Amino acid sequence: MRLFSCQQVTEEEASGRLGGWLKSTKASLEGHVKEIRENSKLIAADVASNVKDLEKASRKIQQTFSIGGNGVLAPGLEEAPRDATGPRTDRVRLDVTFQQGSLGLNLDLAQGGQILKITPGGQAEALGLRTEDRAVAIGGEPLPSVGDASFQEELKKKLSKLPRPVDMTFVRIEQVDQKEKDKEKDKSNKSEAKEKEPKESPELGALQASKILSKAVEIFSAKLRDADPERFSLSRCFLPCFALCNSAPSSLVQAQLDEALKDAKAARDEGASLAAELKLRKSWAVQETEELEALRSEAEELRAKLQEAGLRNGLQTEVQQLTSKCRELESRSREAEERAAQSEQVLAQEKSRCSEAVESLTAARSKEAELQSKLQTAQQALKDQEAAMAAEGDEKSRRLQASLAELQRTHEDVNLAKDKFDHEVQQLTSKCRELESRSREAEERAAQSEQVLAQEKSRCSEAVESLTAARSKEAELQSKLQTAQQALKDQEAAMAAEGDEKSRRLQASLAELQRTHEDVNLAKDKLDHEVQQLTSKCRELESRSREAEERAAQSEQVLAQEKSRCSEAVESLTAARSKEEKMEETRQLLERQLAETKASRSELREELRRAEEELEETDTLRRRVEELERPGEMSERLSKLQSLCGSQREQLRELELERDALREELQKAEVDLQVAVRQPSEAPVVYGKETLTGDAGDPEEASERHQLLEADDDTRRVAKLQARLGELEAKNAALQRSLSQRPIVYQFAPVDAGLDLPEEPDDEEAQTSPASTASTAYSAYSLMQGGCRLAMRRCWRLWTLCRKLKCISAAENQLRWFTRRLLEKPFLLWVFYLHVAMLWFIEIWRQALAKPLAMDPALTLESAVTKATKAIHAHGT
Repeated sequence: MRLFSCQQVTEEEASGRLGGWLKSTKASLEGHVKEIRENSKLIAADVASNVKDLEKASRKIQQTFSIGGNGVLAPGLEEAPRDATGPRTDRVRLDVTFQQGSLGLNLDLAQGGQILKITPGGQAEALGLRTEDRAVAIGGEPLPSVGDASFQEELKKKLSKLPRPVDMTFVRIEQVDQKEKDKEKDKSNKSEAKEKEPKESPELGALQASKILSKAVEIFSAKLRDADPERFSLSRCFLPCFALCNSAPSSLVQAQLDEALKDAKAARDEGASLAAELKLRKSWAVQETEELEALRSEAEELRAKLQEAGLRNGLQTEVQQLTSKCRELESRSREAEERAAQSEQVLAQEKSRCSEAVESLTAARSKEAELQSKLQTAQQALKDQEAAMAAEGDEKSRRLQASLAELQRTHEDVNLAKDKFDHEVQQLTSKCRELESRSREAEERAAQSEQVLAQEKSRCSEAVESLTAARSKEAELQSKLQTAQQALKDQEAAMAAEGDEKSRRLQASLAELQRTHEDVNLAKDKLDHEVQQLTSKCRELESRSREAEERAAQSEQVLAQEKSRCSEAVESLTAARSKEEKMEETRQLLERQLAETKASRSELREELRRAEEELEETDTLRRRVEELERPGEMSERLSKLQSLCGSQREQLRELELERDALREELQKAEVDLQVAVRQPSEAPVVYGKETLTGDAGDPEEASERHQLLEADDDTRRVAKLQARLGELEAKNAALQRSLSQRPIVYQFAPVDAGLDLPEEPDDEEAQTSPASTASTAYSAYSLMQGGCRLAMRRCWRLWTLCRKLKCISAAENQLRWFTRRLLEKPFLLWVFYLHVAMLWFIEIWRQALAKPLAMDPALTLESAVTKATKAIHAHGT
């Protein structure tokens, strides 16, 4: 059952992955088809809007280029009648605010955030948005241009990260109705009536014309720049579709993908044709922009000429030239409108084709909806199962261990059953042998009984023969008796006396014969009884032999059954072993998966820790930036810290100088002390008043006494210097602690340029100056500290990389398992700590018993101290 569940999990995983891949490929294909369909619409709309903007600019130029004297437009500048080839459009700005929940719209990111679809009843419908509206700003921040490579990423980030409610700005292109056209005509007529009035400054018309021309050129160039990335989006559509088609391994959606690819290829061809048309129109627009630039330059020259000379005739001629050029521009704009109408027809055809493609895609979606639902259910089940697997990993491992223990127990039971079965087989074989021996004995007894029966039969036959002989004798006797009776009857008369005696004899013989007859009958009955007993015994023996044969057959059947059971047990044992092997494989697989999940969890924890560290670093940086953004406080603190650093540096320099001087004095004192120790005096030191003897005036003794007094003074001075040195070292340590307790930003700050640095000494002085040695020592210390930090960082990175290795992660998992076992088993915990305590005790005992080294620093220091004390005592005495 567990193997079947593992196979089912793998099948569900495969189905989930296939479902995810189908969703991604379907979404990408739908996105590319939508790109192709909407690109054509946007291209046509942009081209038409560009042409209409050009017409509007030319019309404004015609209205402004009027001659101030008579109020009549120059020849050729009259407003040409508009063709009804297409309605006018205008851009409307919409500012909306989205609350919590779904936006209720689908944006085409590849086409500059244009709305493709609005869900009914959503926020977008309630706010009055329509399809083909374009997003231009989110949260008050304008979006980058469509041609920018980071447009889609920027739009996705802003849509995903901005909190609700969020403000968005859309632009809508609306058509101007006939009433608005009439209003504009009335306004234009009024403006013409006003323009017919005499004007005093014709230079203002030229200035306005130049400004409008510059604005029109800028607008048109911006429109052209916005229309540039449309052809690139068309060229990008085919390659992802082709790659997705090649990477599709599923055979269920192959027909749908083929249809979508056909539609994509057709749309690609149409996009290529549209791109070619766009290139032509772009070239025409570039030519028109160049002409507009030329007009602008001419207008600027005209303005300069008007400002310099103010000649009206030259203005009229130049205005006529400009009107002729404007007529040419109008003709070209009409041609552009005709081309735009043709392109709109082509786009209508493309729309019909795209609608057919959309219908085919909807059919494919309807076919694929069932698959998607099944795949979603399978994916959800897979996710639930994965969550359950992740949650029950330890339980499964425990169950596997329990199952392994059960398998081991069953294996032991099978072995015991096998031993019992072998013992029973041996017992049965022994019983069969006993039965065979008994059957042989029964056969021997039967043979003996047959022999006895044959003997009894022979005896019976002899008895029958004797009975027949007795009967024959009886017949003879009866005949003799009859003869005797006849003779007696014949001789009754003659032998009366002898008759009584003879009758008595005959009666006696008759009684004897009767007794013999009774004896013969008794013997016959006995023989019959013995024959019956023998027959019953034979029957019993036959039944016993039959029972023995039946038992032997039953034992043979039992033996065959036991053999079949043994074979079945062997087969079940092999099956159990195979199942055990499979369970071992599944256990190893699950252990690998568990190790991988643990490794992934450890990696995720490591990444989380890194992210937290990065967040902490960002927080610290933010705090530092906030502190740096406060210039007044920071400048005050900086000045205080700089002054403090300067004073501390000066104090450190002074202390270092004093320390170096004291060290030099200490070295000199030690040298003097060693010299004094090497040259001990013979005369004792006399304290108090000296007694003048006859030899007191010896100059040698006076000099020796003076040297001894100086040595004593030197020892006292050395003691004072040592005390002073200890105080200075304590002060130095306190200053170092105060410096290290400063913020990290100011611990290693460079020397401020505003501080008065001491003058640099000469080369010879620099070599012997303790301040220079202290600065070099400080720089070496800072370099050493920086190197140590770099080494620590590299070691930490190397450690993190090593921890990501499989062997290290496996070792960590084993150590974690060991620690868990220690925590779970109190006996193991006590044993572990006892062996640690024993190790410490053994190490301490070994160190206690070990002899000190000859070069032990403590012994050398102690010996030096003892020698110095002995020398001082000897010198004092």
